[in-house]
Amino acid sequence: MLESDVSVALCTYNGEKFLKKQLDSILTQTFSPFEVIIVDDNSTDGTKEILNSYQERYPNIKVYFNEENLGYNQNFEKAISLTTGDYICISDQDDIWYPEKIKLLREHIGENWLIFSNSEMITENDRPTGEKLLRYFYFSDDYKSILFENFVAGHTCLLCKDLKKYIFPIPRKGFYDWWIGFVALHHHKLIYLDEILTKHRLHEHSVIQKASLSNSNEVAKNNLSTQLGLFSGYKNVGIIELNFITVLKDNLNIPKNPLLKPLYFLLLRNMNLFFPQKREKPIFSKLVFLYKYLKMHQQ
Repeated sequence: MLESDVSVALCTYNGEKFLKKQLDSILTQTFSPFEVIIVDDNSTDGTKEILNSYQERYPNIKVYFNEENLGYNQNFEKAISLTTGDYICISDQDDIWYPEKIKLLREHIGENWLIFSNSEMITENDRPTGEKLLRYFYFSDDYKSILFENFVAGHTCLLCKDLKKYIFPIPRKGFYDWWIGFVALHHHKLIYLDEILTKHRLHEHSVIQKASLSNSNEVAKNNLSTQLGLFSGYKNVGIIELNFITVLKDNLNIPKNPLLKPLYFLLLRNMNLFFPQKREKPIFSKLVFLYKYLKMHQQ
């Protein structure tokens, strides 16, 4: 077997309830990481004790404790920056990895900077919900396909160290994984592996669950506006791309008569591109989705 060149970047915060199962699934990978970098964001439960016990038993685990809470994005930036491997596998604290996860991602990344996969959703008690993270998905190598929806979930990713200099600094606002997905896709260095490699846990404190519970029209609109603003500020965005993203951001609020806004036409003309998870749906379902989307963004 080849010597491992993969680091794991794991962030923790008050994760004592599920952390051991995730650590065990990382440590029993068929292609073992040579280092597991863990950054704890000033937990107040028993997380620190769990991390110290694992660090004492496993020499490839290195734990760092923040003296104050950095927040989700900056904590992952710190964890990724501390890795020394040629490749970095990103980990949440409450999932369970399939044994072949690192091996398959490493084998398929090729010359790309970032590879992502799929997940099955499980409950707090490890029961499958029957749902996949990506249900209907068509991968397009076009940066426009990630502007409206993020399909690159951090916990599914393996990234090449070359990507670090492009994604840093990770913006404090928005979602770190949406940001790194956009950057990699902008440079045509993103690839999708259509395999379920993670059991992703849904519970009241998970990021995905929080997003779904607070997914009011106003919150969704503000999140999208924030992300588009971040994308337009990326240092390698060209003038044509900047103008396109700016048009989208400036026209998020659609008046009662949508014909008055260019976003209406852009959505109609680019439905399959903007929303790749809806591409395989029948035309009626697409129209229903578009109607709901327009209603969400009406003034």
